[in-house]
Amino acid sequence: MKIYQKKDEWVGTQIVWQIEESSTGSKIKFMHKGLVPMLDCYEVCKGGWGYFLGSLKNYLETGMGTPYIE
Repeated sequence: MKIYQKKDEWVGTQIVWQIEESSTGSKIKFMHKGLVPMLDCYEVCKGGWGYFLGSLKNYLETGMGTPYIE
């Protein structure tokens, strides 16, 4: 496991949620502006967002998510 020394890479980034009406219900868009491949944490953060957003989707659709990585 890689240990990241930089603790401030997210400073200046912005998390944006957009909720839009669609023909089948609602559409949620998520962006982490400023999270770019040049950051040391990029791959770990990208994977983490994928995991937790997948959990949120499961929770919204089934009532059961996986909010913690075991």
